[in-house]
Amino acid sequence: MKVNGILSDRNQILTGVPQGSVLGPSLFIAFVNDRTTLENCYLFADDCLMIASGNDPSLAIKSMEHSLALASDWYNRNKLMLNASRQML
Repeated sequence: MKVNGILSDRNQILTGVPQGSVLGPSLFIAFVNDRTTLENCYLFADDCLMIASGNDPSLAIKSMEHSLALASDWYNRNKLMLNASRQML
């Protein structure tokens, strides 16, 4: 990478798909295809929205905790990191 005329150190990338590549979107869809089997999970581009609702807030919280546990397990199995800091209420 070059910023303001300064080159960064070279590092070998062992995993992933180069951002902006022609095959990137198709490979991403193939990779996360089984992610859509999780309940309350909606995918758009490289984001996942998880929703829980109900008349009883405690049941909605339990449902979301269950969904997050399943998602966390999926991310761990696929050697990905879940960015839990990006949340909306």
